[in-house]
Amino acid sequence: MLTNSDTDSFDFVIVPIWFGINRPEYQPFVEQLMTMDQNPMLQIEFMKKLTDHHNPYTLQMGGLFHIAFGAIITGNAFGSKL
Repeated sequence: MLTNSDTDSFDFVIVPIWFGINRPEYQPFVEQLMTMDQNPMLQIEFMKKLTDHHNPYTLQMGGLFHIAFGAIITGNAFGSKL
């Protein structure tokens, strides 16, 4: 069963490490950028690949995932005291 801590560790630890390991090398990118067409839009799209970073999936949509899990945990905590 997948828990909140498993999901968070995947989203905040494992995926960012994977992004960092698989990031392309800087020097070959710059060399290819210098030899390609001088179209600014093409160069911008090309540079996005080098500067791309991970946006945690659980923080998208205003952190609704964490709010929902907080509600579940709070409901369980108050339900067990009654």
